[in-house]
Amino acid sequence: MTNALYPDLYGGHAIYCHELSMKQANIGHEITVITCRRDGLPRTEIVQPSYFTLRLSRTWMPWDSLGMKNPVLPTLNSYVKHLNCDLVDAHSHLFLTTAMAVKAARDCGKPVVTTVHGVMAERSLFVNLSQEAYIRSIGLWALRNSSMVICLTQSDMSQLIRLGIQPARIRVVPTGIDVEKFKPSDSEGNYVLWVGRCVPEKGLQHLLEAARLVISRGESIRFVLIGDGPTKRKLMRIAEENNLLGRVTFLPSRNQEEVSRWVRNCSLFVMPSLREGSPRAIVEAMASGKVVVASDLPSIRETVEHAAVLVQPRNAKALADAIVGLLENKNLRLESGRIARQLALEKFSWDSILQKIDKVYEQVLKQAN
Repeated sequence: MTNALYPDLYGGHAIYCHELSMKQANIGHEITVITCRRDGLPRTEIVQPSYFTLRLSRTWMPWDSLGMKNPVLPTLNSYVKHLNCDLVDAHSHLFLTTAMAVKAARDCGKPVVTTVHGVMAERSLFVNLSQEAYIRSIGLWALRNSSMVICLTQSDMSQLIRLGIQPARIRVVPTGIDVEKFKPSDSEGNYVLWVGRCVPEKGLQHLLEAARLVISRGESIRFVLIGDGPTKRKLMRIAEENNLLGRVTFLPSRNQEEVSRWVRNCSLFVMPSLREGSPRAIVEAMASGKVVVASDLPSIRETVEHAAVLVQPRNAKALADAIVGLLENKNLRLESGRIARQLALEKFSWDSILQKIDKVYEQVLKQAN
């Protein structure tokens, strides 16, 4: 069960769920993915012989008019109950669809795993307060009533323990990526790259200020930002007001093949986030042999280990200093990129991640029997 599925929607959560389903089908699992139906998409789709997608219609809820994208799928419970599945894996406790899937699985005696993609997402004050209330009520119920909880990072696990989830019922399995799609290239373009969703938690206003500082020091580098989202227009206005549009390029979301080409050819990758769950884009850059400059956040620190340059969040000057330092030292960029690639191969390749997820499923099924 996932609220969003790539390529229906772009984003780390959706990409993860789609790639996980593809990889699981390839190793012999029969996968049915239930997700929210979006305009123009078929209700059912056979993605590949063992990977079937079922898109359910949503009903309008008052929070939809406020931009809070938390769909309610009235027929979800009945579909989950009637699927002849061995196990339900519901993705992200932040969505009502996950709580509904947990309830449906319990009602029909099926084990259920909830996978956490970041404990909370940084938004407006109102949305943050709503999230907090949701997490401590419906979200916490879903987590407590799951057979097992998978976290993508240790930092997420620590937050769940503080919420009262027993450590024995949590497993940490990092995000998986295609290390053949994201791999090093011999060429290097003259640009700094960011990829993601344009939302407040990504700290992009600080990246634009860092870009202004870098350019003011005489660096000829360009900045490329790939992605869409609610703050994109505001960011473009900021860039225009600071005369940056000639050096800062905003591109719409791209598919994974296109993203991999942009990542392989950048000079370095930046991630100035204020909050992160599992920073998938950083792992893709690491697998591509690129040095990363990112905010010093627990989840990012855990992900990159010693293979990145970390700076204080919200500190545009520190971000600019790190970017300039790396641009002026190609040998350091290459060596850091080599280390990053090796770490990505060891920790985040789908081959190893699938084995870890299968072990969680096996344990859950064994307990259920």
